[in-house]
Amino acid sequence: MDKASTDMPSHPFLDSIDEGTRAIYLKVPGEQVVLLQGFFELYENVGICRTLSIRDSLVAIITTPSMLEDCLSILNAIKTNINWEIVPRPSEAVETLFLGYFKKVQPCCA
Repeated sequence: MDKASTDMPSHPFLDSIDEGTRAIYLKVPGEQVVLLQGFFELYENVGICRTLSIRDSLVAIITTPSMLEDCLSILNAIKTNINWEIVPRPSEAVETLFLGYFKKVQPCCA
């Protein structure tokens, strides 16, 4: 995917959580979520797979701006193994649960 197609915020599936965190929302069949998590564990420091809703099979891939392109490349490469589908940012109820994961830590030294 070229740089122009990953610019923020032009795509609804790319969410800027804060200046250093991006999220891609996916719908993944329940039996394939662990496989998706395994792929992202193999590629350390590219992204974290976080389940947002087991009932709705909603997953977020959390990454950084500098790793976003690699993250999207991995998703495209594993598409034949995992039937994921990009979905829009989740509803506020799910979002509240999700954003609790990103509580900002105050710097220890000013």
